Amino acid sequence: MPADGAPVRVTNDTSTPVPFTDRTTLPTGANRGGTINTANTAQQLAPANPSRVFLKGQNLSTSDLWINETGAAASAAQPSYRIAAGSTFSVNTTQAISIWGATAGQAFSATEG
Repeated sequence: MPADGAPVRVTNDTSTPVPFTDRTTLPTGANRGGTINTANTAQQLAPANPSRVFLKGQNLSTSDLWINETGAAASAAQPSYRIAAGSTFSVNTTQAISIWGATAGQAFSATEG
């Protein structure tokens, strides 16, 4: 918004108003961190959420973790993504997200908003 507080009106080349979403307020973050419960078995990292704006996290373990953002179970193969030890990740989907690790107890942090 301009300094005077008036709303900004954006137009395209035909002078038709373009919708504007004000993102000055961020959603409250929900902790989705944890550990792998059972070795070699996918578990839910976050349920489907049509209001999700972001999900980000980090692999806190010393081995790879794998995440799947398609709503399917994660595994150590595509279409899952490998998250190397110490690496961070961010997910841009409203579908369910699952996580997989080869060893029980592997830790990860994650925040959803």
